[in-house]
Amino acid sequence: MVQPKSIAHIPQLIPMQKIFSLLLFTPLLFLTPSCAKKTVAVGDDGVDWAAKARQYRDDPASLRLFTEQCQENEMKLLAVQRELMELRNERSTTNQAVTNAQSQAAQVQQQRQALENEVAQLRQYTQTSQGELTQLRQQTQTLGVENAQLKQQLATMAASQRNDQVDTDEAVVQGVVFQVQLGAYVKNTLNPELATENALELQDQNGMQKVVVSQFRTYSNAAYLRDRLKQMGVKDAFVVAKNNGQRVTIPEALQMTGQN
Repeated sequence: MVQPKSIAHIPQLIPMQKIFSLLLFTPLLFLTPSCAKKTVAVGDDGVDWAAKARQYRDDPASLRLFTEQCQENEMKLLAVQRELMELRNERSTTNQAVTNAQSQAAQVQQQRQALENEVAQLRQYTQTSQGELTQLRQQTQTLGVENAQLKQQLATMAASQRNDQVDTDEAVVQGVVFQVQLGAYVKNTLNPELATENALELQDQNGMQKVVVSQFRTYSNAAYLRDRLKQMGVKDAFVVAKNNGQRVTIPEALQMTGQN
């Protein structure tokens, strides 16, 4: 028959003094939260903890194994608690990172919206500018055409004036001529020697000097010269007419030449 193991048979496992200490504090071990959840001898689960205590008292090896398992479980529990705490910290850090990322995403979205609005405004401005530029180009082309036409008209009129202008050394020009009188002056008169007949004529009448320039066969050319002189500052310029050296009225000269 196999003899039960006694305390003397396991000195290599646990010292005797520690075994007695464990036996004395065994009930307390079952009252701790980590190794036992019940404080009564028989728990609600039907376990007879008093019998368990007697069993461990008779079998120190089992008690040692149970104690080591409890310690190991406590270490595992602490490790799990630490891991849980780390996970909670990581979750908190992750949540903060997510919040920051969401805030940054909102800012980026606002910046993007602002840029899109600016781009839309620039496009609208560009379209408007292009429209204005097109109009300016069209106006420039129109002005260029008008300018060319005016130049052509001026050239034609200048040629007509040259053909129409009477160049002669005679004091009296036969026929009807139109001249432009710059003014009539009593003081600050010009030296009569400056007169060049057809180009510049100085006429004295009743103590008044009349300054007359150019001689044309047509009234329109004389009127054009008068208008140009007025634009240049000669405000008193006007057209006069002569027939065979004698002053006649403009309507008479026009009737004589058939220009009316």
